[in-house]
Amino acid sequence: MRIFLVAPEDISGDSVTIEGPDVHHIKNVLRLKAGDEIFVADGTAKFRCKIDQVTDEVIKATILEKLALTGLPSINIKLAQAIPKGRKMDDIIRMACELGVVEVIPVMTERCIVKFDDQSALNKTDRWREIAKSAGKQSRASSSAEVLELTALETLAETKNAELRIVMWEDETTTTLKQVLDTRKKPKSILILIGPEGGLTADEVELLTKAGFIAASFGTSILRTETAGVAVISALLYHYGG
Repeated sequence: MRIFLVAPEDISGDSVTIEGPDVHHIKNVLRLKAGDEIFVADGTAKFRCKIDQVTDEVIKATILEKLALTGLPSINIKLAQAIPKGRKMDDIIRMACELGVVEVIPVMTERCIVKFDDQSALNKTDRWREIAKSAGKQSRASSSAEVLELTALETLAETKNAELRIVMWEDETTTTLKQVLDTRKKPKSILILIGPEGGLTADEVELLTKAGFIAASFGTSILRTETAGVAVISALLYHYGG
């Protein structure tokens, strides 16, 4: 059965309130009505609920049972993705969130072709958050990944937001992703940075490694920016048993 994602503030005692696009899906697509059961999750637990009220604007339900979350990735993975051209970012976020990342950080780097003004960046971020939420529903995740606001590379370098931080760089000749994972104990969280179509510059990678990032490659393979993040996330899940 499909799980509907709600915010913690949407749950009060044993009552659940569902608003937004999910109302249409429950009412008009699934054609559920009062008395039917649904599952909701707020990122901390899953709940079996009975629908009490269905209107065009809101679904009201009562919690019947609290269930433990299962099938969660064994490690928190965060993806920092340099902005690619076109709508590639939409697909990157969708696939990354379906795989279970907890956070996506859009990053502006020197070779990013696309440039945003403040309003455009805000509009894009709102769109990406909706994509992340939709992807969480598709994969039956217990919560949707957080999509942060557009971040400068220099700011990302200074932010200690993961126990292990890796920058994937095609010009790295001595260290592969496999070597990094095999030679370190399992971290609680990993941040992966993927560059844009033109790659990261040597100066950018130097900035990152001085800030504590580890530069790694896929060995002899060079992947497209829209492929690299998904490949790394999949490798991490396989390596750590996610």
